[in-house]
Amino acid sequence: MPIDVRLQIVGVIRFSVLTDDFTPLNYGDAGSMRANFFEPNRLSERLKMFETLCLSTLGRQTDKDFRCAILTSEEMPKPVLEKLSDLIAPYPQFVLHIAPIGHHYALIKDAYDAAANPGFTHRCSFRLDDDDGLSLDYIARLRSLSLKLLEISRDPFFIAFNRGIYLDRTKPFENALTDAVERAPLSAGTALVHPDDLVTNPYRYNHRAFQQHHNTYSEIDEAMFLRTIHADKISNPDLRGIIGKKKQEKIEAIIRKRFGLLVETLRSL
Repeated sequence: MPIDVRLQIVGVIRFSVLTDDFTPLNYGDAGSMRANFFEPNRLSERLKMFETLCLSTLGRQTDKDFRCAILTSEEMPKPVLEKLSDLIAPYPQFVLHIAPIGHHYALIKDAYDAAANPGFTHRCSFRLDDDDGLSLDYIARLRSLSLKLLEISRDPFFIAFNRGIYLDRTKPFENALTDAVERAPLSAGTALVHPDDLVTNPYRYNHRAFQQHHNTYSEIDEAMFLRTIHADKISNPDLRGIIGKKKQEKIEAIIRKRFGLLVETLRSL
């Protein structure tokens, strides 16, 4: 193992961030972007998914030694900012990072720095969408893998978890749960381990192409991600790999054991 390895785990989750480069590509001009992002029903749905899936699973991690920034817009309606602040208040690991409109990657770099602490030699930077969840032992597993892999490499490397569950919300009142072992890294829970003073993070590259840029370790031992499919998702989930092989009873057992959630909650979300 490298001498004096002090590792911190830091995440960034975007919550309706306004950018002047990335977001307009998907929503058109600035006016359309704002109208879509801040539409009341949409924000209500995003808050519901964030609280039920994302915050619920990250807030109950078995290893609580991590930091995470919720990156959002300073133009967000005040009641929503207050709601976000109230939701994360019980969890000291989280910080609400409110930013003006700007370049997507620059905003993300600032958010990681806002959550990080000084005094570490290495950083494990993870990413997660506000409508997805992670297994309750995600941080513990991420730490264990990071330290073991640092024994053989000091260079940046990715850690990806390719086994998980999809929650399909595209049909009202017919939420479906499907198991998957993906061929390539997803956005949900993928992390980049790197020297703490190296300015980089896992949002730098498209997650499907991580292996083109750094060594990548993919694990499929256990279900680690709970990813939603719905009409408001910018990136269209494209399931590639071994899909739908488990019976529903097995999937329901995984949901309870790995994510600490009730299947009834997910089916009615």
